[in-house]
Amino acid sequence: MPIICDPTQTFKVILAVDENKDPQPAFLCRTLTMRQWREAAKLHDAAYRADTKDPDVVADAVLAAIRPLIVGWENVSDPDKKEIPFAFEKIEDVLIIDEAFELLSKAWKGQKPTVDEQKKSDSPSGTNTAGPAATAPE
Repeated sequence: MPIICDPTQTFKVILAVDENKDPQPAFLCRTLTMRQWREAAKLHDAAYRADTKDPDVVADAVLAAIRPLIVGWENVSDPDKKEIPFAFEKIEDVLIIDEAFELLSKAWKGQKPTVDEQKKSDSPSGTNTAGPAATAPE
């Protein structure tokens, strides 16, 4: 089954600042369809090319780019250690701009299944596995 057809298929993104925390705060991301990816790619590029003289332009661009990727978070809490329920609208309250760009970058890179995920996939291999490779001509 293609990854996109499995609604439970998500991957975690852990920010560098949270790597040594226990429990680790993590953002739950989803893989985009090709159609969604096309639109997100434009937003991704816009976020990195945004006019850095206008903070609203930069923030709006990065938020627009990560919106289709982020479906939840876990272990995200306020300074009093109270869990913050996921709502995308709260993302500006839990991230600084540099973390938002890091999240965008890691979520974007996470779109490609790992080798282990590809091995577990029900999709057939793109190579002929019916027998040994043919001997190359001399």
